[in-house]
Amino acid sequence: MTLMIDLTPTEQERVTAAAQQQGLAPAEFVKQLVTQNLPPFTNGAASTTGTTDSEAAENRERTSGERDPERVARVRALRGKYAHTASTSGTEELHRERARDKEKEEALLREYER
Repeated sequence: MTLMIDLTPTEQERVTAAAQQQGLAPAEFVKQLVTQNLPPFTNGAASTTGTTDSEAAENRERTSGERDPERVARVRALRGKYAHTASTSGTEELHRERARDKEKEEALLREYER
């Protein structure tokens, strides 16, 4: 959904300043304000807000101050897997893993073509 909002010059300045403080574009900042202030969707059906489970968890964490233990565990696992070490960076390790996966796929394709 695309919304157009008429803001006064003062309101525009306030939005721009607040967005810059958080390192966001003004549109992204306003989107966060909207999603943080939407009432919860309790029907059990798909969310009409367009937020993913991850976004919903982030919104709950921001408003309640509590963290979802499952999400924390996933983040920690990823951080551990791609954490910087003295010998390699996480980015280098990720590239090596992708290269290994690509080699495996190519080997499977060669076998299939035979």
